[in-house]
Amino acid sequence: MSKQQFYFVAERTSTRKGCTQNLQELIRVSADSFHAADKWINANYKGWTHFHVTDPSVYLFTSTNFCAFIA
Repeated sequence: MSKQQFYFVAERTSTRKGCTQNLQELIRVSADSFHAADKWINANYKGWTHFHVTDPSVYLFTSTNFCAFIA
């Protein structure tokens, strides 16, 4: 079975030494199914708010980081 591409945005806010930092990552996951991709995101982005996106171009230039993984 060939891998499919799924896109997620993961966000979190952290505070260090009184400074608040908002992080947002656009993540591309290659997986056999959406369930496998979602499971991978849950395991690797614990504590982050994440959601699936169908149009990654909306988030590409606003994200602080872009990552691509194969699950």
